[in-house]
Amino acid sequence: MSTILIERLTKAKKRVAKLEHQRRIEERREREAKKKKDQRRNYIIGEFIAKFFPDVTRFEPGTKAENAVEFEPLEKFLSVLAADQELVTRLKDEVDRRVLSKNQ
Repeated sequence: MSTILIERLTKAKKRVAKLEHQRRIEERREREAKKKKDQRRNYIIGEFIAKFFPDVTRFEPGTKAENAVEFEPLEKFLSVLAADQELVTRLKDEVDRRVLSKNQ
C-alpha cells in the first residue's frame, strides 16, 4: 500500500473515532439531562403527595433493602389505587369538575 493511502486511512479512522466520541458525549449529555428532568419531576410529585398525605412523611429512607420494607405499604396503596381504573376515572372527573367550577 502506498504511504498516501495509509495516511488517508489513518486520518479517516481518526475522524471516525472523533465522531464516535462526540456521539457518545452527546448521548451521555442527553441521558443526564433526562435523568435530571425525571428527578425534578419526581421531587415535585413527592412534594404534592407529602402535602396532601402527610402520613407518608413517617417513612424514613435507608438502604435499598430497607426501603423495600419501609415503603412497601405505600407501594401497595398506590398499586391498588392505580389498578382501580374506575376509581381513578371518578377521581379525575371530580378534579375536572372542581377546576371547571373554580374557573367560572
